[in-house]
Amino acid sequence: MKKLMMVVIFLTGALFTFSATKSSEKPIPFEKLPKMAQEFIHTHFKGVNVVKCEVESPWTQFDVRMANGYDLEFDRSGNWTEIENEKGGISSSILSVLPQRTYSYLQSNYSGISVEKIERKKKGFKVTLNTRPEETELYFSNDGRFLNKKMD
Repeated sequence: MKKLMMVVIFLTGALFTFSATKSSEKPIPFEKLPKMAQEFIHTHFKGVNVVKCEVESPWTQFDVRMANGYDLEFDRSGNWTEIENEKGGISSSILSVLPQRTYSYLQSNYSGISVEKIERKKKGFKVTLNTRPEETELYFSNDGRFLNKKMD
């Protein structure tokens, strides 16, 4: 009986923990995005329609889908955290948001290879290249220096 009670208590605790950390996405109008996110979209996606805007809780992150296939993520302040375009790759005008050193490294070493995703991390940037059948992930410091490469 004690074992059964312990199992029930454990499962109940696990259920509450999972429920508390489960994210929820809620549609919002474009105007509810942080101003920095709105300005980023107006600057880099001029004339492209916004298909979807959502706020994701409990982390307060904003997800935006553009009509041209780009998926964007912003933090609560409106800083971009992820830019992705699996279908056509990320254009060089968008890649220019990376540090100049990173952008130059990509041009010199991976010219002609499609960049699918860029992510802003705490300690730098992660760039995912379309090198099918596998992906190549490149890691850069905050100042744009190349750190390492991972094949997936």
